[in-house]
Amino acid sequence: MNSKLLVGIDIGWSEKKRSSAVAVIGGEGLINWQNGATSYAMNQANGGLIRLGLFRHSELLDFLKQFQSRKFAELNPVIVIDGPLGPTGRPQHNRGIDSAFRKGKEFNGRMQPADVASGDGPAYVNATYAAVNAILGNCERFTPWLGEKDVDGYCIAETHPTVGLALLNKKFRKEEIPSRSKPYMFTDKKRSEPAIRAKSDFYWRTGGDNQIARLLRSDTVESERHHERVAGLYCLATAQSISLGRSIVVGCRKSGVYCFPCSVHNDWKKDVETVGIISGGFCELPTIETTFNLQEWSFSNAVAETTTGNGQPLIEDDMSDKGDDDYLVLNDNGGVTEKHNDWLIGFDTQCKVKSLLNDSEMILNRAGQPGQWTIAPTANRCAKAHGLDVPHLSAVHSISIPVRVLE
Repeated sequence: MNSKLLVGIDIGWSEKKRSSAVAVIGGEGLINWQNGATSYAMNQANGGLIRLGLFRHSELLDFLKQFQSRKFAELNPVIVIDGPLGPTGRPQHNRGIDSAFRKGKEFNGRMQPADVASGDGPAYVNATYAAVNAILGNCERFTPWLGEKDVDGYCIAETHPTVGLALLNKKFRKEEIPSRSKPYMFTDKKRSEPAIRAKSDFYWRTGGDNQIARLLRSDTVESERHHERVAGLYCLATAQSISLGRSIVVGCRKSGVYCFPCSVHNDWKKDVETVGIISGGFCELPTIETTFNLQEWSFSNAVAETTTGNGQPLIEDDMSDKGDDDYLVLNDNGGVTEKHNDWLIGFDTQCKVKSLLNDSEMILNRAGQPGQWTIAPTANRCAKAHGLDVPHLSAVHSISIPVRVLE
């Protein structure tokens, strides 16, 4: 495909936190980044910039309406979305592609795609199609890309960053893989590293960052640690792969597919084939050394409870942070940091949250130093109320609390 505009979109639907990301290559001078954007330099031989913005849901839709312009259509854009797309319209029923990468013997516990017809699934579908509608103006006759070689106008495809980043890595033992309720904390006090709060963050740090930097031809993306930005960059790398004819389409044409770069680790190739490859084929994954050392990390103390304050099971999947829910990491008596809670980025001076375990409310106020927040009740009291009673919170003695953002 001869595309002059590549776009990666990580879909969220929160109006309180910026849970959506858009990453772009091309379209310079045409796109209005009203809320500002992070820039990543592409390698000198190629030149250019990658730009990426974070959005609340309504901000995302306003931003995407720009793409309805004929000027954008003339660029033959390739747009890759982390959001459920149906081959003939909005998916109404649970899809085989999601369950295949969640229930398969080798996939289960290593990735967690969610169903679209239960839980937050309908909200995820609605948010995805609201974004498509904002881009096209009318998505009623929209058909996602399923591997066709020649596409005129907009090419819109679906991917899944957690699954895709896992496929760039070897198979880790399931007990080594973190989750939002049990993140990794860096234990070396002489160096500072953000918590690894989700499976996709883990796969990014263990080699996905280097592989995506290679695909995007941008060394500067390797240092990115923000969860939504990472997802946006992965979607953009998939768009780049589609544009260059180096992608695979996995799943079923009748129910739904994921698109990935064709570079897949040997550990996963046979497993992906069992799901079904309907377009493209594997290419060799370059070996790139990573500086990540698992021995330097420690799991935070797991939340003891497994149900919410209303007695409902505490469910954690790859949609856990796309709405108003997230996880609050406490590891310091002094308060809360954006380094370990990147979902706080975008709030002005105050954020109120409610624990999903005991319904208690906590108020976070921006402190004097950038990225620092105070919390009331104190961090120690909040940790104790959730089962962690220690004199001093630290990387070794930390806790991750499921919360709902109230305002």
